[in-house]
Amino acid sequence: MRFTRTIKTIALTNVVSGFSRYPLWILLALYFATVRHLSDEDIAIIFLLSGAASSPFSIFGGRFADRAGRRPLLLGTILAMIAGYGLLFVSVTYGWSIAIIVIALVSVNVLNSLEFVGISAVVTDVSSVEQRLDYFSLQRVAGNAGIGAGLVLAGFSSEFWPGLFFLAPVLGAVVEVILFWGWIPESLTSPEKSTLPQPQRHLLRAFRDKRLLAVAVLLPLAALVANQWETPMMPLYLNGHFGTPIYLVTVLYAVNCVTVVSLQFLVNRVSKRVGAGIAFSLGLLLYAVSDVVFWMTGNPLVLAANVVLLTSGENFTTPYSQVILSKIAPEDRRGEYFGVSALFSGVILPFSPFVGTFMLGYFSQSLYWMWAILAGGCVLFAVLFLPVQRWLERSPPPPRPVPTTALRPT
Repeated sequence: MRFTRTIKTIALTNVVSGFSRYPLWILLALYFATVRHLSDEDIAIIFLLSGAASSPFSIFGGRFADRAGRRPLLLGTILAMIAGYGLLFVSVTYGWSIAIIVIALVSVNVLNSLEFVGISAVVTDVSSVEQRLDYFSLQRVAGNAGIGAGLVLAGFSSEFWPGLFFLAPVLGAVVEVILFWGWIPESLTSPEKSTLPQPQRHLLRAFRDKRLLAVAVLLPLAALVANQWETPMMPLYLNGHFGTPIYLVTVLYAVNCVTVVSLQFLVNRVSKRVGAGIAFSLGLLLYAVSDVVFWMTGNPLVLAANVVLLTSGENFTTPYSQVILSKIAPEDRRGEYFGVSALFSGVILPFSPFVGTFMLGYFSQSLYWMWAILAGGCVLFAVLFLPVQRWLERSPPPPRPVPTTALRPT
């Protein structure tokens, strides 16, 4: 597939953001533990509250993007990120109070949520229904490529200047501003030219769409069960139960990134044949199988193969989360719909570390129960997502054409 200039530029911004921002959360957790000597519970509470506090802003950002345009939201968000990440860098470097660091953390979480809403709306605007899976997948592949490189550099820089990578998101945001300003045109049809009715001002209008509510709630709940791989529970389990060394745990996460980059578009071919609902359910079933394998063995080679299996499930579910939302959303309210979804995700997903670490402690003498619950939850949500296919049949018509500058391949 040939990608448009806009889509390729957005992918490049995902490389930059994945490279510069993802390692920060790992380093920040280590900073809280080793420098500020906070307990695990305190660290978990900080990340929970900072994530939950940012969630209400997503719906307002989505509505703003639907009314004022995608570029004002994205450019304003990225410019504010320079200040937010700058405050975080300075407060960590000079040992300012925890309260200031938490304020900076909340602010950048809000801005990351707004950027996600804006980018999702742009990708939906400039794509047909048939293109969206590959377009959203490219963003995921690009982000993982950046994350992999960022983790390597973060590990290297931590040996001679641990604070260096706290500056990386500031520099990355500067690069993103340049990319958004110069190469990503406005994709929203202007009010003067559009024949679409203007969105109603009522804030709760989107919540009347039962399909949106079902998807917005089920997606993060399914991720809460399936994505325990991305919480502290997994490295704690592998290291504490099987004695897996930390370096090998990081290798497993590297296998995850490589699998995303190498297999995402192959998985897409299967997804297109079976449809959105079935593809999502299939991905959750692969997660369930990987949970059983994690319970059974700590053999490094088997674990690496299991990560490939798990990531294949991830490849089925993650891009289709955005595709499902893009099909449900009316053309003139895409930002609002992505905002509502981000609102629920921001409330539910911050509990992921609590769920995993609580189960690890509670079932410490009978870990098979923990993995049985997680695997069973994946199977349950796989069944619940089958009706999504029927909802998609009632989705709005394909989007109107957008300016040729946004659609022209290069």
